[in-house]
Amino acid sequence: MTTIGPLLTTTKCRQFDGNTNLTIDALKAIIHPNFFVTCDGIKESKFDKNGITNARVIIEVLSKTTALCDRTGKFTKYKQIPEFEEYVLINQDRRLVETFIKQENKLWYLKDYEELDERFVIQTLNLEISMEAIYKDVVFKIEDLI
Repeated sequence: MTTIGPLLTTTKCRQFDGNTNLTIDALKAIIHPNFFVTCDGIKESKFDKNGITNARVIIEVLSKTTALCDRTGKFTKYKQIPEFEEYVLINQDRRLVETFIKQENKLWYLKDYEELDERFVIQTLNLEISMEAIYKDVVFKIEDLI
């Protein structure tokens, strides 16, 4: 997902990688998503002096071993972040990007993208990214596609 960073240069948003603590003070939890984006400055954690608390968009790259945790446990925790608006899941075993967008009623709208010629949208950041760019040079194993 290094393709997002350059797209944010004209915005007030910043991208962080998995080495940065995303802290959910309400849960006293420190989580390391693959990537997250903050906008309008950085809010530091009261619980973790190295933590950032105001992730607006969170991006996870799913593997067979992390998919269930990312889809359920982590997503449930992320929902405790007041600024959190969009969750992007990128599957590494097949061509699939899913975006979950928080609606006004706190329900989440799912949009998925599977075609190489599609451009997936990170609505919160007003960004479009081609599926081709995300899956460039990725070769899937036949058994992973079945």
